[in-house]
Amino acid sequence: MRDNHIAQENEGYSDVVRFESERDAFNFACGTCAPNYDPGDILLGSVMSVDQSSVTKQQVAIYKLNVQSPDGGKIIPNAISAVDIPILNVGELVIFKVHTDSSAAGSEELSGMVGIIVGRVKPELHLKNGWNLKTVGN
Repeated sequence: MRDNHIAQENEGYSDVVRFESERDAFNFACGTCAPNYDPGDILLGSVMSVDQSSVTKQQVAIYKLNVQSPDGGKIIPNAISAVDIPILNVGELVIFKVHTDSSAAGSEELSGMVGIIVGRVKPELHLKNGWNLKTVGN
């Protein structure tokens, strides 16, 4: 039975799953992966808000993210992006790399977690290679 929120080019034969929206892709990630939030972990996240008041010459802003978890997401209140990533939009999917873990992993907010947004993501999951990264300008 096909999920209504997933669109596939070749029904049953594609190694690429294309989601109808960023939200559907995020919900899928939450339902299929239970991260440990350990240093080095790569998490799918969704941008909740953008603080451009502290944008630097390198165009680095501060973001509030919702990162994947089995309960529908955990909040990271102060995430920054790598310098080569353009300013992100609310609702955009991103890859967040954990640098230090959070002592509050059991709570709704991961306020002690430090990491960086390393990429923008299309709502496409390649079954062999993972999430489809956007290139600059996409």
